[in-house]
Order: sequence, then structure tokens, then C-alpha cells
Amino acid sequence: MVVLTVILYIGVLAIWLLALVNLMRGTGDKAQARRNVLYLTVVLVVLTVLQIFIHGR
Repeated sequence: MVVLTVILYIGVLAIWLLALVNLMRGTGDKAQARRNVLYLTVVLVVLTVLQIFIHGR
């Protein structure tokens, strides 16, 4: 369970970093890149809160 969560977390973090790099480069649709970063940030926050909630018990 923990290993699966860590793998998922690292995967989302890697995709988030790629989206951030894409946004910083400024190539392509800027609004879409900004939305992608925002969505992935929300996913990261939700995963972090779930981790704290699950392990906090």
C-alpha cells in the first residue's frame, strides 16, 4: 500500500515538474499549460492530505 502510494506520488510529481518546465519555456498554449500545472498542484495537495490523514491515525 505504502509503496504503491509512493510510486504514484513520484509519478505525479514528475508530471508536475514536466508541466512546470513546459509552462516556463512558454512554447505552445500558455493557458492550457497553466491549467495543467494548477490541476496537478491540486492533485499533489490532495495526495499529501490523504497521506497525512491515513498515517495520522
